[in-house]
Amino acid sequence: MSRKIGVLTGGGDCPGLNNAIKWVTNSALDEGPAAARGHPYEVEGITYGWRGAVEMALGRNHIQENVMRLDAETVRKIDRDGGTMLGSSRTNPFRFREDHDSEAVDVSDKVLRTLQQRYHAVVAIGGEDTLGVASRLNKMGLDIVGIPKTIDKDLGGTDITLGFDSAVNYIKDALTRLLFTAGSHNMNYFVELMGRHTGHLAFHGGMAGGAHFILVPECEFDMDNLFAKMVQRKKGGKRSERYTIVAVAEGAKIKGLGEIKQGQTDAFGHHYLSGIALHLRNQFEKYDGGRHEARELILGHLQRGGTPSTFDMILGRHYGIKAINLVDAGCFGRIASLRNNRITDAPLEDAGKTNYLDCGKCYDPENLAPRLIADTMYFNTT
Repeated sequence: MSRKIGVLTGGGDCPGLNNAIKWVTNSALDEGPAAARGHPYEVEGITYGWRGAVEMALGRNHIQENVMRLDAETVRKIDRDGGTMLGSSRTNPFRFREDHDSEAVDVSDKVLRTLQQRYHAVVAIGGEDTLGVASRLNKMGLDIVGIPKTIDKDLGGTDITLGFDSAVNYIKDALTRLLFTAGSHNMNYFVELMGRHTGHLAFHGGMAGGAHFILVPECEFDMDNLFAKMVQRKKGGKRSERYTIVAVAEGAKIKGLGEIKQGQTDAFGHHYLSGIALHLRNQFEKYDGGRHEARELILGHLQRGGTPSTFDMILGRHYGIKAINLVDAGCFGRIASLRNNRITDAPLEDAGKTNYLDCGKCYDPENLAPRLIADTMYFNTT
């Protein structure tokens, strides 16, 4: 029986992935647990997420192009870097396409057999789509555990996902910088943030960064109400109110219009979302007789770039250790999880249940801002 652990990262990259990879590796190779189980593990990285697994299964490349041996020396310094040393992709083995023009085919059976033959267990680090594939393969018989990561913090089964804290810190810094230039020029800004289904990033980043209004996907908003509030600030007379910063999640829904979608979809059937900040700018500049000027700013992939925050470095370590603990215990079909400030685990399929922002508890849809309460840190919303 193979004693090799395979580890992969899928979906969008984020800070903290390398920390999880490092501690999956270090935990699997640690002499103490190895003595307890009676043997050490080998650890192998699967490159570019499920794409590497598909290419292995289809025999497209020499095997060394799809795998990477991981040991203590290989991972020694990787926790200092952002991104993922293994590479990532949005490949779906259940709807695999050679290219955008080819027909989607299901190669999951081949991927399952290849991974079962090569590995004792697989550790999948990813978000809704990556862990959704992992859950389906687990039900088909693959011994697999998951580590939840996404800057959106929209996965069920855990209070916090790897990468969220780093992204919120970046958004806070960006909005804080913008406050100075907006105030200097009495300018209005619509800042578009990531967040397809949930508003955790916009809510927490906007709150920390001093945004005057926050728009989240969970609660559709009326443009006229927003614009009226922005104009009222201008007419207030105070210098501190002559400018406005609106933090808007890319998936925020406009009453009567819905999301601002692009035409293409990805391998998991999701529409690309982009353009709501520009749409709001254009509509605002037509409002009130065209008397007001605005700018749009899209933070885009900068939100998930850079090195991890202290919290994400520590969380990646704990999640990596927990993943190997689950493998040792034979608890497959589970994810590492943080609940009530304790590391635990949850069913892998729970990661596919969207963790929405609890607007009833913490968000004021009329004033488009956080409620004035002090009984929660808003994190434990599932």
